[in-house]
Amino acid sequence: MEMKGFVELSGLYKIIELIAPRLPYHNYEHLVDVASSCNRYAQMEGVNYQNTLTLVAAGLLHDIFYVIGRKDNEEISAEISNNILSHLGFSQKQIEEVARLIMATKHQGDPQDLLEMIIRDSDLDSLGRDDFFERSEHLRKEWKIDRKEWYIQMQPTYLSQVRYYTKSARERREDKLKKNLEKIRNLKW
Repeated sequence: MEMKGFVELSGLYKIIELIAPRLPYHNYEHLVDVASSCNRYAQMEGVNYQNTLTLVAAGLLHDIFYVIGRKDNEEISAEISNNILSHLGFSQKQIEEVARLIMATKHQGDPQDLLEMIIRDSDLDSLGRDDFFERSEHLRKEWKIDRKEWYIQMQPTYLSQVRYYTKSARERREDKLKKNLEKIRNLKW
């Protein structure tokens, strides 16, 4: 069976809304944000329709399971995605591809192909946007980290290591990522 089209993905959106984590950062809004970025970057990078649908599904499901401090969130999210997608009529090949893309959001090693690059860039898209500080505060609160430690130690180190892989993400987000990093480095305590 061919992967369902965007209209038919509305069922997946409804399921995600019901079962998404309810954390300050890892929540329905984050999942939809990543899925939207996957769609945008796939179009900008010339990805075909079926692969774009796969990316959107993976974006919606990549953090469907998230427990702070666990090292296997992606693995469990991939398992949950298998169950959801099989009930929605996705083929085994499509399910495996979504799971592979979810595992790429573990951010270990370099992406192996364009689809992995796109989902990685999409997961980090907010780091190079105007809403970075708002989103960063949600994550800081979720992880219960002291504000000073977050902005003096953790965020500068992390942001200086972030790399966007696709040409589209580099063009759209790298400059703002650098500006956000500079703002953090200039914070007065």
